[in-house]
Amino acid sequence: MNLANVKLLRRLILPLFARLNPGDITITHHFTGDKVFLHSFKHKGYWFYGKKREKDTMELFRRLIRPADTIIEIGGHIGYVSLYFANLANKGSVYVFEPGPNNLPYLKKNVRGKANVTVIEKGVGSANATLPFYVDAISGQNNSFKENFEGFLISRAAAYYRDAGLGRVDVDVVRLDDFIAERALSPSFVKIDVEGYELPVIQGMLTALTNIRPMLMVEIQDDRSEIYDIITNQGYVMFTDQLHVISNPDNLWFNTFCLHRIAHSPWLIELGLSQ
Repeated sequence: MNLANVKLLRRLILPLFARLNPGDITITHHFTGDKVFLHSFKHKGYWFYGKKREKDTMELFRRLIRPADTIIEIGGHIGYVSLYFANLANKGSVYVFEPGPNNLPYLKKNVRGKANVTVIEKGVGSANATLPFYVDAISGQNNSFKENFEGFLISRAAAYYRDAGLGRVDVDVVRLDDFIAERALSPSFVKIDVEGYELPVIQGMLTALTNIRPMLMVEIQDDRSEIYDIITNQGYVMFTDQLHVISNPDNLWFNTFCLHRIAHSPWLIELGLSQ
């Protein structure tokens, strides 16, 4: 019996577990073998689901990322995927943006000692600015620049933890194009997981999309038509982590991969997505 699928058990157990749990624990990363420092309740998805958690997305990362790649991860949470990237690109570099004060202690501890990982304690958007950032008290996964972010409300209901609210902090935000230019980077892969703030991030990396053409994985939760138009007009093919090409913005939802028709044609052929 799977607790994740039994609503009655979730309703009974999760509120209790929220109050009676062992706190911070250490688990073994399911893909790299690294030690992962996390909170037993707030970050329960990592230890509860294990390798089943976003397994198709993790497999595509493995197929697309090469050892010498430069990766930019926008929205690092506690560093679980950051560690995976550091392992896949073990001769390259990983730059992780994470502005959340609730996530940073875990992220920094988890990537400590990884020489190829750099943590940037900032957000990413369409302009360099200081913006209000809304902090999710449940898991930190729904931190957002959007105050009324729907994902937080859904997660709170699913966790049966209705007492959880949102905090607010001011954080620095940078344009990705400026960051790339300042560091003279040529990213091979960009992961965007920013809880409804995807469009401003993409609007701030148009030069990179035109000139560098990195592979993308975007968790899309809002502004689907605008995002679809920008990315496809740059010559990208958009597809799900189950390798279904997306030809209608209404079908954009959550983890969407984007490969350039010309720059990434060998990968598109290998994945059976050549058109």
